[in-house]
Amino acid sequence: MLLNFPGKDLFPIEDKLIEYIEEDCFDIIEYLFKRVSKPIKFFNHTWSDCGLHVAKGDIIQGKNEFREQINNILEKYNDGKYKLDNNGKIFSKSSDQKEYEIAPEQKQILKEQEKEREPYLENIKVGEETHESSQIFIGCVGTWEVNILNFKVKVQNNTKYSITDVKIILGKYPSILQLESDIIKTTHKLGPNGELWTPEFRLNAGNEYVSGGIHTKVMYYDSEEQNHTIDVRPFEISYICPLLEAKNINKEDYQKKTKNMYCQEQQLIFEQISDLNQFKEEMKKRMEGMNLAVIDLKGSVNEIAGYAEDKFHQDGLGLEAKIESIRDNQTEILLNLKVLCEREDKCSPLLYKALQELSTLGLSVEKLDIKQTLNMFIERPHDLTRYIVRVIKSDWSEVKKDKWADVIREILEDWKEFKPKKWERIARIILKIVLGKIVGEELSGYLTIGIQNLFDWIKTNLS
Repeated sequence: MLLNFPGKDLFPIEDKLIEYIEEDCFDIIEYLFKRVSKPIKFFNHTWSDCGLHVAKGDIIQGKNEFREQINNILEKYNDGKYKLDNNGKIFSKSSDQKEYEIAPEQKQILKEQEKEREPYLENIKVGEETHESSQIFIGCVGTWEVNILNFKVKVQNNTKYSITDVKIILGKYPSILQLESDIIKTTHKLGPNGELWTPEFRLNAGNEYVSGGIHTKVMYYDSEEQNHTIDVRPFEISYICPLLEAKNINKEDYQKKTKNMYCQEQQLIFEQISDLNQFKEEMKKRMEGMNLAVIDLKGSVNEIAGYAEDKFHQDGLGLEAKIESIRDNQTEILLNLKVLCEREDKCSPLLYKALQELSTLGLSVEKLDIKQTLNMFIERPHDLTRYIVRVIKSDWSEVKKDKWADVIREILEDWKEFKPKKWERIARIILKIVLGKIVGEELSGYLTIGIQNLFDWIKTNLS
């Protein structure tokens, strides 16, 4: 605090707040915005009333919620003249959206250019989440069309009786998104024995990066006029790659550009990797698929980097994948992923996308490898869907696909006996891939006898 506000006595906030002038208050708000994060993993240390200890936080969600709460307060101050923008700067709304000039020594160097729309050809599928309560199935699926998220909530009534006054309520979602449809969808009646209702919400991301969860709630009355409310598991979204433009630069320029960028890191473990060179080439293809230009890191044998710039703001982003260790005769790889961004709020979306793209590398039919993949994706149904669809649509021979299906069944049989909750969750996700109208039709031409037998076995055991 002292380094950020030389010559000012602003801390502790609780004690000094009453002495703040307007400029001091806005300085503190901007200071807190830079450092705020929403706790994800934490515990309460009760000894001596120590308080909350945070192990992991979501920076994007924290900043979004902080900005929303602060703007609610600013709206009631001085006729709502001021607002906190997406970059954490307070500006005067009465001066053509110019930034409010305070604390110039703290202002970040922002590259602001006029935002011009560009057409995109991408139609990007986000994934699917499912929820089952008794015999009411609820699924969520999102598809990006340019910068518009078409978010669908599927409600299927598998009971013997109709349910009435069915409502889907869109709750909390990333504040950057602009809702372009009604916040509540309603149907008078949903018939029995599998009748499906799939309303759609449209949310516009503009030219901004998005990462976070969409919360929904389903309400209905059963045949006995009992009211039911189901809180659906948050649907995670990330929107970044269509806004990137690959930039080919040399190693020296890359190191210079990324030297002082914000960064986030995460490690992945891959087992049963038989061909290290093929593994590296596949990583390069995945980076290029994310609109990143692969950088020639001369002399760095086990490190791959990609670089791109924002199409609108022209600020840079980098992604580095470094093999930290190779064990067990080059079959187990520890990979360290690092994202580097000029804007801190872009780190989480880029890391999320990188994990989506790279975590399915090294597909194999080895039991240990498949078991690790299932464990890794058990809380990420859309990634599990992606993995299974990729195997089914791969150019593997029928024999290899059937062997993969046999291994999946073997793992599920073990879990069914010893870990029933895990078995049921994985089995339901796999079954919905085939039965779901959105993905199922796409796979009809790729199913082998072994894979079809796997799905039939799952269906029989679940019912």
